[in-house]
Amino acid sequence: MNVINYKIINGDNMRKYYLFSIRREFYNVYKKNSYVLYKTLENLYNLKSENLVYGISLFNQICNRIDKTNINILFSQYIRINNDKYLINEGKEETIVTIKNPYILYNTNMNFPDSMGRIYCLDKYIFVIDFKNEDYFWLDEHIVLKNKYTLI
Repeated sequence: MNVINYKIINGDNMRKYYLFSIRREFYNVYKKNSYVLYKTLENLYNLKSENLVYGISLFNQICNRIDKTNINILFSQYIRINNDKYLINEGKEETIVTIKNPYILYNTNMNFPDSMGRIYCLDKYIFVIDFKNEDYFWLDEHIVLKNKYTLI
């Protein structure tokens, strides 16, 4: 394993983002009140094992499964570590993307990695959470904000 991989997996100042595909009807409900969605997903993230059946049921009501086939195609230009894991090392971005059925996990050195914006073309209802830093946002809003202030 080279230095970049080790830093991405184990770095203290790395961001760990979970990207969830939210069902359209819940997107419409939580778009203006994302704090409630964040707290709901945080509670599911911290759920005790005895409540797991309830948690899975609630999660499946709110979130879609990740379309792994299309996401894998989207990231095919990057270094494939295994079936569902990619290394992105472009410019200043050092990221490992792990594609799971319930979410996409980003371990990255960036506050907003450029590669994250690519996912928006496949799914318009992505909610992003960094549980450790209590940070959350809708991917579409972040893309709009980032593009609004980008010099052309």
